Amino acid sequence: MIYPFSPRRTARWGKYVFADDTLLALSRPQRGPAQLLSVAELTAQLPAAARAVDVDEAASLPEFAFDAWSTAGEWHRQTLPARLLPLTTVLVIPRGRVEGRAGTIHVPAADACLKEFESPPRNTAGFRHHLPFGRLNPRFWKHAALSVCRERFVPAVRRCPGRVAVLNASGSHNFFHWMTEVLPRLQTLLSSGEQADWYVVDGYARWQRDSLTALGVPIERVIQPHATLHLEADELLVPSLNPVQAIRPLADALAHRLGVVDRAPSRAIYIARSRSRLPGNAAEFAAWRRQRGFADHRLEQLPLASQIAQFREASVVLAAHGAGLSHTIHCRPGTLVIELMPQGVNRPCYPHLSRITHLRHVVIEVPRRGWHQDMLISLDTIDQALAKAARGWSG
Repeated sequence: MIYPFSPRRTARWGKYVFADDTLLALSRPQRGPAQLLSVAELTAQLPAAARAVDVDEAASLPEFAFDAWSTAGEWHRQTLPARLLPLTTVLVIPRGRVEGRAGTIHVPAADACLKEFESPPRNTAGFRHHLPFGRLNPRFWKHAALSVCRERFVPAVRRCPGRVAVLNASGSHNFFHWMTEVLPRLQTLLSSGEQADWYVVDGYARWQRDSLTALGVPIERVIQPHATLHLEADELLVPSLNPVQAIRPLADALAHRLGVVDRAPSRAIYIARSRSRLPGNAAEFAAWRRQRGFADHRLEQLPLASQIAQFREASVVLAAHGAGLSHTIHCRPGTLVIELMPQGVNRPCYPHLSRITHLRHVVIEVPRRGWHQDMLISLDTIDQALAKAARGWSG
């Protein structure tokens, strides 16, 4: 079926995307939605404004314990608390609208913006606590200004006949967010049985295009979102944000569609980085890896299928904290992940992935130096981690 619509041409500068009509869109805004509603409030107050297609039932993630080494020189046990995962759905909104790069959702029938999908959120106080230096961080004031403007004005709307699926989310330019948030939204859509004519999702990077194509999204049907995007569809399809239940099915589906052959885990791999969080004792560390039988990989030099294959065949994964560890969703259950964490970073996102995919996880905190968080790696500590994993945690 051919629709009288074509996406705007866009250009990228870093993580920022600009359309060919950016200045025109900014000069001809229209009033923003009058109210802010949650999905639950919308369906309770105006059930005809949207319908929800249930996909994955609510589930519980159990408590997850993992080994950790601190720069104080001691092993200890860290624990992620048990967590309830809500029901995942695809929201179908007649004459629904999508606005902006991250996919803010408007429901014209209710003259409302959906709270869960608003980006940036109006609650800038909550956003402040997630930023280094709080109110002193320039990103806080950028988000505060955008939030105030969005309450009053949005770009002029453009009609897009057909059904439009909104997959993008905040941070979709980052590989971690792509693999663990954006593609799981696509997997949720595919599991729902709902069919889309267009897809609002990033498509600049090779790994984005390769993964979308593998999962059946025609690249010519991708609408690249940008700051002044504002589309109204015949029906808007909106999968749940952060559908954790879809991560493992997504990993299996992506590997299968890319032709990755399953083999028993038998390799120890090290994920090398090119720019930041580099080993300060590089020569010593490289010699240690050769002695221990680790194979080095720079993921950016490999096709997506080869990247996934390395993790599916790995028995041990050693890497600095970073987006490359997103591929641990492809590891087989029981794989050992040793994460080198620069001192002071303390982000548990990869232990969380290990919990979802039933991996063993070790975090080794390492001293860092310089602007790029280069690390002085204790090889004896990694040997201890390998030995503890071999015999099981003994306290």
